[in-house]
Amino acid sequence: MDYSDTFFAYALTLTLVFFAVFLTLTGLRTFLRSLGSVRQPRKFPAIFAFFQYEIESLSKTTGHYLSVRFTKQAQDYANNALAANTDLAASEVYGAKVLFMWLFSTVALVVVLMCTFDPRWLVGSVALGLFFGWILPSTLLEKMAVERQEAIAKRLPFAVDLLISAMEAGLDFGAAVRYMVI
Repeated sequence: MDYSDTFFAYALTLTLVFFAVFLTLTGLRTFLRSLGSVRQPRKFPAIFAFFQYEIESLSKTTGHYLSVRFTKQAQDYANNALAANTDLAASEVYGAKVLFMWLFSTVALVVVLMCTFDPRWLVGSVALGLFFGWILPSTLLEKMAVERQEAIAKRLPFAVDLLISAMEAGLDFGAAVRYMVI
């Protein structure tokens, strides 16, 4: 066993221990906060809701910096969050990106280390994990926004037709809207 094998075995051990501790603390902290939580639940997508507290923590540091640095992209994220009817801020999307980059690259590294110690595979797997971690949150948010816009576009003609029918039946606009909502 040469030095590189020892180094990679050590790196694998540290990565696995760090990942196990992270998941344990994340689950424990989420469980404890859910027991004593009195704050209003936020509308987060499912994958964001699981790591809500970590994303909020990262959004205050890294996410805020990135949203200030990349203002146009941050505005696009804010618009997509509004269109998707979620409570995500642009800094939280960036916080999720940082968190998922770390998670995906760690998982990819662990999987590759279980198979081989070839540095090309290690670098490639980490790069792939970083790429997917950066892309996933914004892609999910954009997909949710498009799905909601399509659902609204699909139901809007029926709603307008119902509103017109109620107004033709003698209701004023306010009463027709209340009739439609109830």
